[in-house]
Amino acid sequence: MLGSLRREMMRDVAATLPLMLAGALMTSLGHVGEALAERRGRGGDVGGSGVSQCPRACFCNAPSRIVYCSRRGLAAIPRDVPADTLQLNLNGNLFSWTTVTRSNVTGYPALEHLYLSECGLERIEVGAFSDLAHLRWLDLSNNRIRAIEPRTFDGLTLQHLFVNGNRHVRIHSESFAGLATTGLYLHDCSLGDVSPESVVRLNFTLRYLWLNGNELERLDPRLRQLFEVLLHLRLGSNPLRCNCWAVWLKRFFDESREVFKGALPPTCLRPSSLKGRHFTNITVHDLRCQVRKLKPLINIRKKNINHAFINYKDNKRKSIRKM
Repeated sequence: MLGSLRREMMRDVAATLPLMLAGALMTSLGHVGEALAERRGRGGDVGGSGVSQCPRACFCNAPSRIVYCSRRGLAAIPRDVPADTLQLNLNGNLFSWTTVTRSNVTGYPALEHLYLSECGLERIEVGAFSDLAHLRWLDLSNNRIRAIEPRTFDGLTLQHLFVNGNRHVRIHSESFAGLATTGLYLHDCSLGDVSPESVVRLNFTLRYLWLNGNELERLDPRLRQLFEVLLHLRLGSNPLRCNCWAVWLKRFFDESREVFKGALPPTCLRPSSLKGRHFTNITVHDLRCQVRKLKPLINIRKKNINHAFINYKDNKRKSIRKM
């Protein structure tokens, strides 16, 4: 029994913590790397940076093959980044180029982690990462990417793809075609719609999907086939219309509470009677659509009421005869 309880606890924790802990760890390591890089730039002695090839503005950890170049005021990726680098952190540099091309990263075939957050990027060339066969973490968050073109990530097998924070980015139905990833993060992108065709194709690999903080009012019921295979799903902070169209989502939420653990539950914005209420505080019976009422106007053409027409406000005409 103890073993069963332990497995259950581990399952619950596994659904919510790994990414948060990993994110916190990477942020902490990033700050350490930035501090060491700054110290190295001033000519200080930094233990562990004695790698044969390391950009002056960066900090290189030779044993782990990690290069930190975050927030160093770089206009481009330094040319002397070691070719065998496993992790390259370039967050917070406003590059002179706004399009990531294949030539920008092809010189680092061993890369497993690539961080390009807050770099002022506007476009990702289709196939830009094709030469990075070992890539597992790709962070493109908080840029100004306007669209994810069809098959941009074709051939990649990732653990996590971060596109969050790219406001008003356009997601095409084929944007993620050819991609395999365990995690897809599209939160805070001002998305007004999520096409089932764009994400359902990931249902064989996808286990973490974050769509919170967008402008989603309604979700297509066809998304359920993807939602059912997820370990963790975030839909909070969206202006949901809680009417009959949301019944399927509410039922899925009630049947799969563990999938939403650790995050704000879906919340209603409309109708006004449900505004601000979480899915945890409503029932399926609260989700109703108003029936349109038609007021007939009787148009009698003859004095003897043998035949008349009823004209409805929607321009439909129905003929009636005297019984």
